[in-house]
Amino acid sequence: MRTLLFIMVLIGFVNETSAQEEQGLLENEKKNEISVLMGYAFIKRGIGIANENKGQLVPTIGLDYSRTLSKKFSLGLITDIELSSYFIETNNQTQLKRENAIVAIFAGIYKFNNRWDIEGGYGIEIEKNESFQVMRLGTSYKIPIRKNWGVSLGMSFDIKQKYNSLSFAVGFEKAF
Repeated sequence: MRTLLFIMVLIGFVNETSAQEEQGLLENEKKNEISVLMGYAFIKRGIGIANENKGQLVPTIGLDYSRTLSKKFSLGLITDIELSSYFIETNNQTQLKRENAIVAIFAGIYKFNNRWDIEGGYGIEIEKNESFQVMRLGTSYKIPIRKNWGVSLGMSFDIKQKYNSLSFAVGFEKAF
């Protein structure tokens, strides 16, 4: 009788656990993640302050937050600050000065697995001379280093009203 009761409880537990996994996350999994990133943005239409070669590598720092909704989907706020001044050559051959632009993007994130994801979002680039709307498509690969800590390697492409940029970053992240 005890054996039969034990088997019934075990089957019930296994079914409950698989139902929770199918619905999304288990209760003890971390749902929030914060990342600090450092990287470079390549701006093809960028011209340096001293009018040097076209194309600029601009250093960036970022702070990202994401909230896991299910096993495969998250929502996030992605923020970057460009740490440089440069000019953009626009389509009508004029130059637009950019100084320490701040980018904030609300993104949807699809997780292929525990390490690799793709993100897409919409936001704004705020800068004192002129602000632009931004669409972003990106991907990142996460390498766990300790319990709830990891290193991420990311790449993103930003489409802006007057120019585009391609960014690469390395970040440290904490799940909580």
